[in-house]
Amino acid sequence: MQVFISYAHPPADTGLARYLSARLRDIGIGVWLDESSLKAGTLLQADIEQAIADSAAGIFVVSPSWLASEWTAFELDQFDKHDPHVMRRIPILRAARERLNVPPPLVKIKGR
Repeated sequence: MQVFISYAHPPADTGLARYLSARLRDIGIGVWLDESSLKAGTLLQADIEQAIADSAAGIFVVSPSWLASEWTAFELDQFDKHDPHVMRRIPILRAARERLNVPPPLVKIKGR
């Protein structure tokens, strides 16, 4: 099983993504995290699409920076192509829901 972690790159979000990745790996769950999974010279978009297709779930570290990123929007669009009952989405809200404009594909999902 593989989990895809979608996050923006301010230090706090990067630190949380690294922490989640390490804890998931500690319990034997495979993780796709861009900084440790992308290889130099590859096509980012194609690699991300494949990683999402290979994942059983996505963890979304939703922060103002995440909401402003074109890459995280692309990642969410890729997840939206898959059945949410088969490929789970797990939003982690970095601020109160009222302070974030959470995208529709994540609105009806219970966040942490």
